[in-house]
Amino acid sequence: MLRLGLVLSIVTLPLIGMEVINARQQQPLNVFQSTEDAVLACRI
Repeated sequence: MLRLGLVLSIVTLPLIGMEVINARQQQPLNVFQSTEDAVLACRI
């Protein structure tokens, strides 16, 4: 049982690390074309 847990943790930890790195690299969505559009939308 201990060996199975060790193997699972060795396999899953790099996969979790890759998911975290990929999540950080995603660019934020730009809803508005410019900052002026965003300011106008906030004022409305």
